[in-house]
Amino acid sequence: MLVSSVVPSIVLGALLLREAHASVSLRSALAAGGVALGIALPLSAWFARRISRPVSSCVRGALDIARGRFGREIPVAVRNEIGELAYTFNHMSRELKSYDHENRRLIAALEAGYLATLRGLASAIDAKDPSTRGHSQRVAELAVAVGRELGAAFGINYRTQNLTEEVMKITGKRGVDVVFENIADPELFPKALASLRRGGKLLTAGAHGGPVVPLNVSTLYMNALSVIGTTEHTEDDLHAAFDAARQERLKILIDRVLPLSEAVEAHRIVAARTGTGKVLLTP
Repeated sequence: MLVSSVVPSIVLGALLLREAHASVSLRSALAAGGVALGIALPLSAWFARRISRPVSSCVRGALDIARGRFGREIPVAVRNEIGELAYTFNHMSRELKSYDHENRRLIAALEAGYLATLRGLASAIDAKDPSTRGHSQRVAELAVAVGRELGAAFGINYRTQNLTEEVMKITGKRGVDVVFENIADPELFPKALASLRRGGKLLTAGAHGGPVVPLNVSTLYMNALSVIGTTEHTEDDLHAAFDAARQERLKILIDRVLPLSEAVEAHRIVAARTGTGKVLLTP
């Protein structure tokens, strides 16, 4: 900015000195002023842009970090106070990204340890109590058998078998086209996603087992997968469902029917997962 003001002054001074021994007319003075102004404006704009551009980059970078985009660096190469600020900012951004990755790793490890502790505790209680020993395993095996009875070509007990590995064995390492995942189990969800073929779709409309689950974004975009969640339905969908039920084309598994007065017991059965199928209440 200093140069942009000094240069026009020098030009104006030179013109005035040249006219020092001559009569300086108003026209000459205006011309000299116009030349000085013509030089000053472009220089001022150039210097202002040179200063404001690095500052704008710093501001954008700060906003990105505020939004959680750690690791963002600003390309400022000027060697002045702004350049030092940019260098400090880039260093801070890299450090924040490193801390963020480490925190995410620790959180994932803590969650895994927490779940493993709960499962171990549940297994210990299950093994110690004669009335419940092996109950979870029996329920899982019964669920697989019921699924086969209702028309499933294959059954996988995902509590004792690796879902992804079993799906790949069944499909010849191809994977399935569609997965209906309505549990949102943090342990099961990644395996369900990994069971899809390239371009496959995972549909979900439930989250009673989560709802927060880990997601491998690399698996998602490298295999061009789609995750679709919806609670919407149309009137035509309802009519189609009622028609199918009326024609007995739907196989619905009902565990038991209880009177409304035993609603507490019905909720206990569902919460304890001791039944297989739906628990109905009648008025």
